[in-house]
Amino acid sequence: MKNTYKALLAVLSVLVVMAACTKEPPLFQYKTGSEPIFAINDAEIAPAPEDSNIYRLKMNWTNPDLATDLSNAKFITQIDLAGRDFSKSLSLTSFGVFKDSFTNKEINRFLLDNGVAIGNFAELQVRLVASYANNNDMKMSNVIPMRFRAYKIPPKVPLPSSRKLYLVGSATEGGWANPVPEPKQEFSRIDETTWGGVFKLTGGGQYLALPENGSWDNKYSVANANVPGLEEGGDFGFNLSSNFPGPAADGLYTIIFDFQIGKFTVTPFTMQHGLPSQLVAVGGATPWGWNNSTDNPQKFKRINSSEYQLASIALKSNDGYLILPEPGNWDKKYGVPDNSIESARLEGTIKPQGADFKSPMEAGNYRILVNFATGTYKLTKI
Repeated sequence: MKNTYKALLAVLSVLVVMAACTKEPPLFQYKTGSEPIFAINDAEIAPAPEDSNIYRLKMNWTNPDLATDLSNAKFITQIDLAGRDFSKSLSLTSFGVFKDSFTNKEINRFLLDNGVAIGNFAELQVRLVASYANNNDMKMSNVIPMRFRAYKIPPKVPLPSSRKLYLVGSATEGGWANPVPEPKQEFSRIDETTWGGVFKLTGGGQYLALPENGSWDNKYSVANANVPGLEEGGDFGFNLSSNFPGPAADGLYTIIFDFQIGKFTVTPFTMQHGLPSQLVAVGGATPWGWNNSTDNPQKFKRINSSEYQLASIALKSNDGYLILPEPGNWDKKYGVPDNSIESARLEGTIKPQGADFKSPMEAGNYRILVNFATGTYKLTKI
């Protein structure tokens, strides 16, 4: 019995040694793909609005030769603003093909959402990312620069039917009383699709924007007031469920509603001299001359939260004047950054403590409009 046990042990030892000397076959490894060569059909596109649904930008690329059935090869085409890293790009995903295309409206919406002004060309970059379906072995293509001109589309948010806009809410001076006090809680219409105003707000309150003063039938609001950072701006819409959250601190704020892209912004109003309670014109170009007395009759009328208008004033040609927030006080004034610019005679940027305005080359009666929401002025001959 003992001899039999020794014999079995010897046999097992030989088998173990033989097994240890046997090599396993190498694990199978998929081959690495190659970087695709990417191409587009046009490097500059300026579409007409009526061509929104046309697939204008067409792209193609070479086969990255992935070790899989072609149907499992994943391709992502990306468009981003020049100089960015594609982390917030416009993208399309396809499988098993070597071409794709974007519609004009897809690119245009991306540009408008990223702040590109209508009518302007945007500098863009386009590329392809190829990989397996599970995103393994990603291969980036060459990057191609291109330009696309943003065009006007119907506003994302319906415009106020009254063409007016009012602010109401616990964050405002008038509270939730409706109708709201005019003119200080009425927005100015900056352009066809943009309204703005400068308002005194109470910290921690809420507000809505109304298209009709005195009516609760319709409102502009937000979908979710708890979105982080929404007190500084974000998306808004028509008759959504939540009030706008106001800023945390009391103060003057500029609120801008851009209906074209459905965005609003709220920023502290920090212009020197604050928001004036009155304005007067004084200077050699005006009938009152440089007589800076408190009874100056050349008074502006406040027409909304941010606009002040001098309906008619006779201006001499090629002379100077200033706009003052306190008649009789030379320490506070509004002028222009540079009065040597010819276009500044009729419109431009206001500057506290700036250079004198230069009157138009042609004498006559003019309307002067100053908007503190935009920091601008405009003269119109009447």
